Amino acid sequence: MGVRRKAAIGAVGLLVVVGLVAAAFATGVLGAPSAGLIDHGDWGTVTENETEVVTTVWVDNPNPFGITLRNSVGVEYGLYLNGVGLAEGEKRGVDIPAGNTTVDISTYVRNDAIAPWWVAFVEDNETVHLRAESTADIDDGTVVADLPTQNRTMLANSTPVIDALSQSAAEAEGNYTRTVDTGLREETLGYEVRRGWASWGRVTDETTTVNFHYRIHNPGSVAPVPAVPEGLGMEIGMNDVTLFEAEGDRFETTDTERSAVIAPNETQSVTFTVRMNNSNVDDWFRSHVRNDERTTVETRVQLVFETGGETFRLPRLDGPGYTCEFQTAIMVDDQETATDCAQPDSVTPE
Repeated sequence: MGVRRKAAIGAVGLLVVVGLVAAAFATGVLGAPSAGLIDHGDWGTVTENETEVVTTVWVDNPNPFGITLRNSVGVEYGLYLNGVGLAEGEKRGVDIPAGNTTVDISTYVRNDAIAPWWVAFVEDNETVHLRAESTADIDDGTVVADLPTQNRTMLANSTPVIDALSQSAAEAEGNYTRTVDTGLREETLGYEVRRGWASWGRVTDETTTVNFHYRIHNPGSVAPVPAVPEGLGMEIGMNDVTLFEAEGDRFETTDTERSAVIAPNETQSVTFTVRMNNSNVDDWFRSHVRNDERTTVETRVQLVFETGGETFRLPRLDGPGYTCEFQTAIMVDDQETATDCAQPDSVTPE
């Protein structure tokens, strides 16, 4: 008998066995196995290339003997954050011994899914929506169990990342003036920042845009001052991963010409836009997982103006900037979602 014919007969035989077992379940000759969820997922091994998710289900076989149907019995799992499929996988060829047993399924977060999730995360106002799905089945369509779908929402009404950037922008609030000799008399030259904050702009898989908004007043009585800085420095680190940074004139202005000035005793609203590369977002995500889903955010923003031969740095010192923390509970059991990142209060009323 030829090899192909033997294989064909073997395949037909397996299908017959599967069909007979399914029929036995349906007619009550065999007790149908049941299944349930023990844990919708725990973080496993984290490497530079992938992040493991381990899901555990229980399966109860009421029959006095085990069930083995090669690849016909399996468990499938899917993890979705903000509607983006981060990890999907299955384990087939599951042996079901008599009685109760547990099955671990390992799936892996795809690095190429992190950037689309970041887009959804920012667009959802930094709220994390978790959905985890599991199914145990037999290949012929007989479903052993549709395991409960896990749904969870985290960081609702919290925006830790943009709040941290807003706090750094707000650190520029205050007076930055000097008395200069014009040759005729002494005059006040400089700036007063009445308010500073940040907001998200357009975000794609490749880039993230942040808008920095300022209410800037010219406290001088004679000379106008530039409304647009010579340079803008911005950095955001999360768990010591430099997520985004920009220096110098790598920014755009919104509704303000670069040559625009603020007249004496006048106040102007200006917006500076920084577009940054998302290449380090997956590095931060892995650090967040390794750190039990805790992230320390460090931000720094500084404007540099030049006028009348003087340089003004807002804020004055290159300090550590603003630091805060947030934590999630995607896979960490019994952990509360929390953050101490908060929106700034303006030190000077408009």
